[in-house]
Amino acid sequence: MTQPRQQIDFLGIGAHGAGSTWLWHWLSRHPEIGFLKPTGGRGIKGKEAHYWSRFSDKPLDWYLEQFDWSKRVVGEITPAYARLEPAMIERVHERFPNLQILFMIRDPIARTWSDTRKLIRKLRWGQRRVDADWMIEQAARPKVTVRNDYVGTVQRWQAVFGQDRVHVFLFPDMGERPRDLLGRSCEILGVDPGFFEGLEESELAGRVNIGLDTACPPEFSAWIEAQPYGTWAEQIAAIDRLGALALPSPSPRKFRSSAVLERAGEV
Repeated sequence: MTQPRQQIDFLGIGAHGAGSTWLWHWLSRHPEIGFLKPTGGRGIKGKEAHYWSRFSDKPLDWYLEQFDWSKRVVGEITPAYARLEPAMIERVHERFPNLQILFMIRDPIARTWSDTRKLIRKLRWGQRRVDADWMIEQAARPKVTVRNDYVGTVQRWQAVFGQDRVHVFLFPDMGERPRDLLGRSCEILGVDPGFFEGLEESELAGRVNIGLDTACPPEFSAWIEAQPYGTWAEQIAAIDRLGALALPSPSPRKFRSSAVLERAGEV
């Protein structure tokens, strides 16, 4: 029996509710890119191992056995990795020093609302009443605020892996220029970006994992906007200064338009 390779090539680290399932959906179709086995991992099967966030006490061999080693490039996407502490990121680097890190981010208002909609859906099954105060209480939980601090996440991972191995993609590009996003991902991973050239933009664009369609209360939006991690525009500007944007940032006018449309539920 052939022994599997001992090095994975990339990690997707989130963000939660920011298009990572879409990224996995398309990259997993590339003939050179392997993820987890169809029955491997936790969360979304084939996508999320959660090893470094939940199961790092298990032997590393257990982790490596989760992967489909038949492909040239192998990795996984677990959004919880965006919240890893520096000591755990150091552990990742100690074992896999040459990883490429992929990080998709989204307007914090829309991303947090995506999280909250999923909670609302679960609570509706239990017939529990929810209001804006309850939503804000959920959004104030530490794990949610850390998810929205994209700059902090980039800084933690760059501090260990270096600037040239942490690559940030913007959620609006999933709908506006998906081929560019996927092609750049392929370039980073060292595989042929031409695989996606034959597919229509309209086929590539869209959402694979769609949440509950419910209007976001304005008081909820205002609360998120006032949080210390900064607005969407401020965080993108900071990440650009860190040299982590994988694609050139859109013009301010286009950028504002995308953010407004997304918050309105139109993208």
